[in-house]
Amino acid sequence: LKSEPVTLTELAKNSGELGVLSAKIVDRIDWPGKPAPVATGPKLTAEEEKRMAAGEKLYTNFCVGCHLATGQGTQGGSTDLVASKLVVGNPGVVMRVLLSGKDGKSGLMPPLGSSMNDEQVAAVITYLRRAWGHAATPVAAAEVQEVRGVTSLRKTPWTDEELSKVPAIFRGGANIAR
Repeated sequence: LKSEPVTLTELAKNSGELGVLSAKIVDRIDWPGKPAPVATGPKLTAEEEKRMAAGEKLYTNFCVGCHLATGQGTQGGSTDLVASKLVVGNPGVVMRVLLSGKDGKSGLMPPLGSSMNDEQVAAVITYLRRAWGHAATPVAAAEVQEVRGVTSLRKTPWTDEELSKVPAIFRGGANIAR
């Protein structure tokens, strides 16, 4: 759509069957300036909260130059992390991007795997997946360690096509990186 469907968004605010149906439709369509949904995800444990706080500091040191403090990236430049489906999607994909970099439509994301240990990568990813209204699951250092291990021979940044083929992570380690 080119603009907000005002009548539909007003109907979505009502209770009842018509309001519920309208809200479902509004959730599925986009328009310029559409407010981000208020995300509610699983509550973080105290350890995950610490990891996220550490991730915010690392993000400030490593990522703000390109992606800005708001996560929205530079115009015509780096990826908008707030709107990125990769950030909140399969955690194995974003792990690969941080570890080995990404060559995509927005340009080259440099690899950070040699600059960060597994805990630091997990912290940054946890921050990305929970900042700016995101509510995706946090990432643990053990998961990063496993992905780092199976991708350690990689010498080039990932492409969008390659990342689209990364299987979903199943918690508990099975199929995390294959």
